[in-house]
Amino acid sequence: MMDQKTVGISFEILQQLNVAKLEYMKAADLQLDAQKKRYLNQQGMLRNRFFQELIAYLRSHDISTETFVLRNINFNQRMITALNGRANDQTNKCIEADNMLLLNYEKLISTLPDEKLLQRQQQTIGSNLVEVQRMATVTKAKNKITL
Repeated sequence: MMDQKTVGISFEILQQLNVAKLEYMKAADLQLDAQKKRYLNQQGMLRNRFFQELIAYLRSHDISTETFVLRNINFNQRMITALNGRANDQTNKCIEADNMLLLNYEKLISTLPDEKLLQRQQQTIGSNLVEVQRMATVTKAKNKITL
């Protein structure tokens, strides 16, 4: 049985996975380059898959997630309607969301050190974060050249 602190961190990660998914989808919508758009969409879908995997994991440990999922439907709708801004700004929001995720995964893994699912998700987000940071740096450099 998981303690309340572990469940709380898990729900925080669920919330952040949801936010990260939406940030990546928004970043993809603002991208003009098809390859970058595809990559960002894939990252959003990956975070959605991690969300579903974590929900299944919690349910397998008899932790109810229904109230959490229902409570976040309105939150998601509000996030989706805020589609405006520049592609590089939005990519930076993706980076911030992933950094927060990695911090909370670290906390959760310290309480559940043998959970391979959590370790795999953390490693995947960490390695993909490097690519997103590179993408943001390249875009920033291109924007400076065109100004």
